[in-house]
Amino acid sequence: MNYKTWLLPFVSFLASICCQARSIQHPSYLLGSPGLSNSKLERIEIGKKTTALIFALNAFEDQITLPGNVYLTAAGDSLPLLSAVAYRHRCDEDSARQVTKGENFAFQEGDSLRLVFPCLPHQATTFDYFCINDWDSGKMLGIRTDGLPYPSLLPPAPSLRLTGSLPDWPRRYAPAVVRGRVHGLPRGERYVLSVSANNSNIKDNPFPEITDTCGLFCLKYDLAYPILVNFSVVGYPLNFPLCPGDTITIDYDLNRAANSQYFDAYHPEKKKALHIHGGMTSLLSIDSLLNTLRLENSSFQQDSIEKAHHQSYAEYRQSVWECHQNRLSRYAALPLSEGEREYLQLASEKAYLDRCNQYAFINTLSPNPLDSAQLAAPEKQMDFQDPHAAQLIFPHTLHTAYVTSNTSYETYLAANGLQSSVMGRWLEQLDSATALVARVKAA
Repeated sequence: MNYKTWLLPFVSFLASICCQARSIQHPSYLLGSPGLSNSKLERIEIGKKTTALIFALNAFEDQITLPGNVYLTAAGDSLPLLSAVAYRHRCDEDSARQVTKGENFAFQEGDSLRLVFPCLPHQATTFDYFCINDWDSGKMLGIRTDGLPYPSLLPPAPSLRLTGSLPDWPRRYAPAVVRGRVHGLPRGERYVLSVSANNSNIKDNPFPEITDTCGLFCLKYDLAYPILVNFSVVGYPLNFPLCPGDTITIDYDLNRAANSQYFDAYHPEKKKALHIHGGMTSLLSIDSLLNTLRLENSSFQQDSIEKAHHQSYAEYRQSVWECHQNRLSRYAALPLSEGEREYLQLASEKAYLDRCNQYAFINTLSPNPLDSAQLAAPEKQMDFQDPHAAQLIFPHTLHTAYVTSNTSYETYLAANGLQSSVMGRWLEQLDSATALVARVKAA
């Protein structure tokens, strides 16, 4: 065969390959979020003429607005949005519809949004995405164009566990400090912390003293007893007890975290980026169990709402108690230390009491919510005298302060004859101390 007869088709085949866009599923990126409600970046397509970002629309809302200012930056160039196309069911071409800037469009779970920009500069190995909106701005920095992971800056974080029993917390007034550094923060980025308000301290200040700049941060709390701190470092959630006098050190490898952006917040791969030491931070080893508990206690499934609407308070409380017992059975089957098991039990007991207190609220939820007049009936049924009170450990140990220092539980303790228990006496002392601080601040 004449070599020219197969050479021309072969060259045409190579040319067609070269013209095709490179598709990279879940590219590594350093930090940020799309700013399109709760959407996620699915893939990027890099071609000679255009660059496309495809997002999975997973928001809870059924409508979303495409902001008017969406662009990329790469190698010093700014690349404006050329077009936006929404698809049903992850890029089904038959369902494609054009979306204009500022348009509010409807979508369903599993739909996709394809944003198209000019081609990247030839020398660009990464690019940044910006989606500027008055209420839901987003940015994603350091999106890689080669499909490779970022090289880690620190070795994998060791797995720390709380061994033995829960330690007693120090009965003193002293500052507690959290110091940290984010390694690999892009140039120009200044702030890495997101701190939730927490009034559970003797001074009733909602926030600690915060320093946060250029990847270095420090949180200082003035404490007389433990509090549950709740903050995130570049989106990594941290929730653990902090005690008077604690010093916590954090080193966070942003490069290693970049390679696990598409995992959920408590995935084991995410933990490898976090080096944390000091205080009670070893309890972070059970944070996935605690997060499941928090979700169980804060969410209301439709079937459980309908069931509660037909239950007396006593029946409702018994069903909540059975959920608590089921949790303890799950924990009993796990290889936990004595301290981890006690902490989970205290957290579960707190969840039990909190859920019982939501009986009136759950009757206001759809379907068939009660109106204000009807709601008086379930409110009158609520009775703090609990047939299960004797089975709880939380009244009898100051370790309970690791999960709560809320004095509202005094009502429950008094109703069950437990006001003289260890926790009952401590909450009474806390009430007196808090009142004294309030008088001093008001003077």
